Amino acid sequence: MKLQQKIDNSVNFLGEKPLQIRKENLYYVNSYLNEVKKRSNDTYRNHKSVLSYFFQEVDKEVPDITMIDVRNYFNDYLDKRDIKLDSKETYRSILMSFFYYVQALLLNQKIEFRNPVPIKKVYQFTQKDTDIKKQSEKNDKILSKEQLEMILDYCKKNLRRRDFILFGLIACTGARISEIRTIRTKDVNLEERYFETGFIKGARKSTYRQNKGLLFFFSEKFMIYLKNYILTLKRKKNWLFTSNKKGYLSNTQCYFIKKKIIRKLGFEFTFHYFRRSIITYYTKNNISSEIREMLMNHKPSSIEGEHYLKLSIKEKRDLYDKYFPYYEIQYF
Repeated sequence: MKLQQKIDNSVNFLGEKPLQIRKENLYYVNSYLNEVKKRSNDTYRNHKSVLSYFFQEVDKEVPDITMIDVRNYFNDYLDKRDIKLDSKETYRSILMSFFYYVQALLLNQKIEFRNPVPIKKVYQFTQKDTDIKKQSEKNDKILSKEQLEMILDYCKKNLRRRDFILFGLIACTGARISEIRTIRTKDVNLEERYFETGFIKGARKSTYRQNKGLLFFFSEKFMIYLKNYILTLKRKKNWLFTSNKKGYLSNTQCYFIKKKIIRKLGFEFTFHYFRRSIITYYTKNNISSEIREMLMNHKPSSIEGEHYLKLSIKEKRDLYDKYFPYYEIQYF
């Protein structure tokens, strides 16, 4: 009971209304949301909203919910909503994530439970004409090299050294913001010009599935900026990007830094633009998919990439240097 009360109290933000669902389901939902909140506040709110809508329509105890119940929810409620197909698939993904979490909890109690959310092959949402996107109207959602230099230039001249290094590493590696902000200082190898990340739960789930960290390289010129920055850190600092609250920068702190840059420079971007941009430039440089996936720490899409492409750190770094697309940017 004390554990349940602790989870119930910790999962809501100050002034936030608790979920209006069956008491029997609060433990499953709140313990799941407690884990989700570790990723980011926005992710937590999205997952909470989806689960709230679901349990308003499906008034059953979690272990008793079947695939028929979820299918009926899709048919009678979700598929009739005036939202994009992508949004409906996001609902499916969140529900599937929740029920896999429940499946693990019940398995620990030696209770058999199957995820009741049907996959796409089993259930497909209705596709409307508006769900088909015109390629001519599609936003590229990448940053030009001029925009990248503007961002770094603004950080260098107007923000903290920490923020310049943060955005410099995002730009020259294409790593996700969750992977960048949780880099441990001891995992930076200046001599070999790489860092490893993904060791913090929530930084990147693939590290827990594959049981290995994520390795990213940075340019030789940027290594000098990074080295000088590390020298300014106190010896006992465990994190490359520190915060007074958690030890490492939170997603919210990174968001506010980004918003400050957007207001000053006048163009919109998300953190994922950096990853999409470098992948696009790699492709334009005729890099093979196997090498691109290796440098970006993507799951290999081919048998060759997954089982036969085994390179040393030096060989990987040489490929990074060969195909790196941003040498004309003054900081790289």
